[in-house]
Amino acid sequence: MPGNRTIGFLGLGGYVPKRVMTNDEWAEYVDTSDEWIRERTGIERRRIAADDENTADLAVSTAKVALADAGLEPEDLDEIIVATDTPEVYTPDTASFVQHKLGAREVPACWPRRGFRLKRSTSWCRTRPICGSSKPCENDLVSKKKKCS
Repeated sequence: MPGNRTIGFLGLGGYVPKRVMTNDEWAEYVDTSDEWIRERTGIERRRIAADDENTADLAVSTAKVALADAGLEPEDLDEIIVATDTPEVYTPDTASFVQHKLGAREVPACWPRRGFRLKRSTSWCRTRPICGSSKPCENDLVSKKKKCS
């Protein structure tokens, strides 16, 4: 029965941009200091995306690690979900860019625009079939990415 299916993580992935910006560098742009930032936030440095690196690029790098960890290929995916509030453009979804850059087959690719929570997505995955099919979803790629730099 679809409502009783169990779900779990097959693989996990992560990615951070290569460039590291220190608080001293940050202070060149903003009236602050390393000491002020550390005392109030504990932050010592941050990662900065390259000028040619966008949200989809960050998600693709993460997805490749997660797929390898799961022993899956992009062709094994049944759906791609990318939650972000820093999309490339509003249409098509960032998930469509990720799908293309991964070389995944044509599967539903979406961007939940509000209130995306992992708990909600796992409940949803447990009960719904793949769009246009009675087959339940087996391998979803779920990514939450944000590019602030």
